[in-house]
Amino acid sequence: MGLDRNNSGESSETEMVEISQHFSESADKNLLDRNQEQGFLGRLRYEWEKRRGESRERVAWYVNDWANSVYASTSISLFIPIFLSGIAEQLSNSKAIPMCEVECAKPPCMYGSLPCKTCVIGQGMSYWNGSSLTRLPAPEQSVHFLGEVDSFTFPTRVLSFSVIAQCLAFITFGALADYGRNRKFGLMLCTGVGSLSCMLFLLVSDPHMHSFAAWLTISSNVCFGLSVVYYNAFLPILVSFHPEVTSTSNSMDKIEEVENFMSTVGFMFGYIAGFIGAVFGVVLQALVGNEDNGRLGDRVTIFFAGLWWAGWSVWTFYCLGAHPGKPTPKLRECLTLGWSSTLDTFRHAARYPETMKFFIAYFFYSDGYTTVSSVGVLVMQQKLCMSSTSLGIVILEVLLLASVGNVLLLNIQRHFKLESKFMICIALSGYLFLCFVGILGLIPSSPIGLKQRTEAYLFGAVHGLMIGPVQ
Repeated sequence: MGLDRNNSGESSETEMVEISQHFSESADKNLLDRNQEQGFLGRLRYEWEKRRGESRERVAWYVNDWANSVYASTSISLFIPIFLSGIAEQLSNSKAIPMCEVECAKPPCMYGSLPCKTCVIGQGMSYWNGSSLTRLPAPEQSVHFLGEVDSFTFPTRVLSFSVIAQCLAFITFGALADYGRNRKFGLMLCTGVGSLSCMLFLLVSDPHMHSFAAWLTISSNVCFGLSVVYYNAFLPILVSFHPEVTSTSNSMDKIEEVENFMSTVGFMFGYIAGFIGAVFGVVLQALVGNEDNGRLGDRVTIFFAGLWWAGWSVWTFYCLGAHPGKPTPKLRECLTLGWSSTLDTFRHAARYPETMKFFIAYFFYSDGYTTVSSVGVLVMQQKLCMSSTSLGIVILEVLLLASVGNVLLLNIQRHFKLESKFMICIALSGYLFLCFVGILGLIPSSPIGLKQRTEAYLFGAVHGLMIGPVQ
């Protein structure tokens, strides 16, 4: 009898647990249905209300975008290029030429009888020889980094090598995300090395450490890109566990809808964090400055981005599961897996013509909008004579409008039932417009083409509205 009572007690307890789980799942579904009826904001409210329960991992996934976007939005796109340009200039002979005491917004200008240099809006840094403005003499001392390079093009060379290194890293290590616990381990490792690389910029107080700064730039950018690969490897898994997907028996239309929603929320988290980071960056620049202190303002701002990246990622690592994949291959196979997979893809490209078209198109347009962004900042600094504070305001504009554009175009797509391909074409048309305007600037007599500071804010508006949807 005692045994029967124990079994009866265990059975009752099991039934109570099952009933409790049933009511909990029913309550979650009712809450989800009510919020789903309210559209994007209703779904977002559900994610936050259930952050300690059903949506715990998804919120942790969103937070990773919150963590690394300060680096992506402010450091690698603004303060790192400016810092590299600044220390390179300190190594050149042009630093010995004094700045003109008289500022001139529009030529013709007079600067006195002594030679000096000044930044003319629309022309960039120019040399006053005592009677007229000419091109600034080419620097006698070049910067040595993977060969000899002109000090004024040093930042673009470093960024170019970082993109090449990113490509190699993607092929070599990206495929490992589908094996073992590499998905989470890779995310943690890349986050740790990338954020540390940012924080080490604080030590670059001497312009002769320019090579160290260059390698920190490459390391941080490669780790950031690779961390995004491991981060995106979680998306299909989290989507498959989403209650909207499981309740519709994994409907492909619902899967695509949930993927678009989660991607939009992730980017929105990132842009808001980037905006906050940019505000801190502008404030730090104003408080610390860059004159006669080894560009301490830039270094502190980049350090802050690394600290933010590392600190907020703790939330992601604590709440996001490993979700192990296929068995991990041997070490030799790990190093060649990505390359063999890439070669197999090209070998069988004829079987998947549409996929190859997408790969080729993505290669060009993703590199294109990244180049437009990074080079645009340098053009604004060198040709429009904009200070770090002014450039920070442009970045704030970009980040604010990016959040708006992300939600706006998603709602337009859903309202008019437009295909993702069409939305990408709309976004890319904005970048074609920016490139066309830039080409007009090559015409000497053209009044437009990033020759006035107002164009910089137009650039920021178009770039901001388009960057979210295109990603």
